[in-house]
Amino acid sequence: MFKIIIADDEGTIRRGIISILKRNISEDLEIYEAETGYEALNFVRNIDPALIITDIRMPGVSGLDFIETLRKNNQNTAVIIISGYEDFKYAQKAIALGVKKYITKPVDKQELIELVSLELQARKNRFLNQKKEVNKTIASKAVQKELCETLLLQLLNTIKKEEVRQTIKRLEKLQVKFRATLYTCVVVQYYSAAPLDFLDFSIPNIVEEYLRDSVYIDYLGGVKYSKSQYVFLLAGEETKHFHSAIQTLFTEIAKKLIEYYHCDIFIGVGTIIYETDLMNRALSTAIKAADYKIFDKERHIQCYSRLEKGTAPNADLLQKLQTSILSMNGTLIAPGFTMFTKTPYTKRNMQSFQEMYQLLESELHHHICICQHNSTRSLPALCSFRELWSIPELNRSILSFVTAIQDMAQNIQVSASNQKLLSDIICYIREHLTEMIDLNTVSDTFGKNPAYISSLFKKGMQEGFNEYITRERVNLSLTYLKDSSIPINEVARRCGYGNSKYYSVVFKKITGFTPKEYREKTVLPFSGHDLK
Repeated sequence: MFKIIIADDEGTIRRGIISILKRNISEDLEIYEAETGYEALNFVRNIDPALIITDIRMPGVSGLDFIETLRKNNQNTAVIIISGYEDFKYAQKAIALGVKKYITKPVDKQELIELVSLELQARKNRFLNQKKEVNKTIASKAVQKELCETLLLQLLNTIKKEEVRQTIKRLEKLQVKFRATLYTCVVVQYYSAAPLDFLDFSIPNIVEEYLRDSVYIDYLGGVKYSKSQYVFLLAGEETKHFHSAIQTLFTEIAKKLIEYYHCDIFIGVGTIIYETDLMNRALSTAIKAADYKIFDKERHIQCYSRLEKGTAPNADLLQKLQTSILSMNGTLIAPGFTMFTKTPYTKRNMQSFQEMYQLLESELHHHICICQHNSTRSLPALCSFRELWSIPELNRSILSFVTAIQDMAQNIQVSASNQKLLSDIICYIREHLTEMIDLNTVSDTFGKNPAYISSLFKKGMQEGFNEYITRERVNLSLTYLKDSSIPINEVARRCGYGNSKYYSVVFKKITGFTPKEYREKTVLPFSGHDLK
């Protein structure tokens, strides 16, 4: 909608102009009538007109006085003046005031329509150009923000001094200033049953809002570190005030996020560093501090520097838990982890906790390959330690996973120790699948008789050693065949076949298609069970 002010003391002229414009201008118009320059000024104060059409001679505030007042107030609205032939000297003064269009009385209909159309089109063009510039600015800022976040991640994950310095130089070109005395990282970890997109957006905005009024903290930048972690890089000048300000501010942030979004929030504050070369240490300690949520997530914040070293948990209890893990005794594993809640806020206690959990993950990994190969059932997800929010949640996750593994293992016709050996062999085969491996190679690697390995495979995998390798290689080749830019002989080479003709024969025997036919027909990929 275009707003137009028509200022003329003669009502018939105003109404005539309005009639001409409404009948002949296709744009949506909102027209205001002013009998004097004073009335026109009042309209200008309340609306943003696209165009003003004014007579030069009006009682009180004349058209010239009106235009002059507009320009003094930095109003650059387009103006068309109406004047008689005898008023040309007034028109000259109007031109000096920046008015480039004028019409003589009596008003020529076609001339008026053309002038108004030109001015409205110019206004529209200016608006579109401004919009383009705004969009360019927004796009530029988005690119700059993305680059800044990439460099921040690079800085936080770098341990080489020269790489750190080069990254800082690039960040400083993006107006990130590293001129403080102190630095640290703060990790905000969050969880919600709802999608996390909104928290990804809200967390940095809320942090920036709080930091805006902080006297002791400078915000250098923030970046999403994982699917449920946001990292903030902060700077300051005085240790005591810097540390206490961070704790106060982020405690308030946690409360606000929980109140507004009904989510789980825990914040880890890293150690304070005095050299930018040590940014990685600030990040790693912040992440470690965030891990303490498993002991008491209601605490909402943990500073790594305030954690005591402590003593290791009871050796007998650790040994008992280790034995339970190695024997995959689900009823004892889960309760065994509760020992770590006895002295929750110590570094030694957390270290032992994580070591036992890593042992559990390692042992479970040995069983997964075999169990999934011998069963169509899918395993429940075992939470990574970083994703655990409480001991009860940990216990449920462990019990569910171990129980599923045990149920699947009942159908495997080899002992537990041989299951571990078989799992190690499978991992080795997958790592060396593109190389020339055979039964003798594997036997030599694991110090076992070839006949023993062959028998173990048939019992544990329900197929022969060579059959397994062939199927895995064909499965691998399915991925490469999706890319038509890779020649078929190159696909064969990448999958451990020195002879592409032999590869084609093997591929057709298993899938029913030649590699070329498979690529042309774009057959859906086969699963492991399809190729048995």
